[in-house]
Amino acid sequence: MQSGAVLAKFEQALHVEDNFDGTDLHWYIKGNKLGNLLRFEEAKDCYDKAISLDSKYVKAWYRKGHTLLSLEKHLEAYDCFNKVLEIETENKKQGGKEEWAAASGFCCMLCYLYSHNNLTLENKITEEIVNPANRWIQRIHDYLLENKMIEEFSDITEFAMYCLENMNSILDKLEPTEVAHFRVK
Repeated sequence: MQSGAVLAKFEQALHVEDNFDGTDLHWYIKGNKLGNLLRFEEAKDCYDKAISLDSKYVKAWYRKGHTLLSLEKHLEAYDCFNKVLEIETENKKQGGKEEWAAASGFCCMLCYLYSHNNLTLENKITEEIVNPANRWIQRIHDYLLENKMIEEFSDITEFAMYCLENMNSILDKLEPTEVAHFRVK
């Protein structure tokens, strides 16, 4: 079976269009399914639709950020993760939880690390990238250390490399786990 046929079977198995009713939740789910198929532009469009229906839909902002990272649009991804932090901060002020703040902060750091690395390769590094990258690296280092998720690193570059090499396992610890997804408006 050729790879195109395999992908088509996989798409059928995911039922991308099943019971689609146009709500923000369904746009979000469709975005996730398309992202699983590596159809990132289409997934981003779905997250945009979900966000247009609910501008404070934290998970749609978060997943849109990851989609933009996959598309190597690092600073656009940063804007999405930063939006999650803004929403979560407001939620906390109103007595709610900050479920996605830690993972979003880590992703903000990743966005600046990727941007820094790309600009370094092109000999175009600027203070507008270096300074925020360093602030995010220090902030995330302190958070992970305070929460006993890492040992202290004396060298910030070593810590940044550790984060890049262990990104998935760190995100597994920071992202909330869900058994089911329910939203009440």
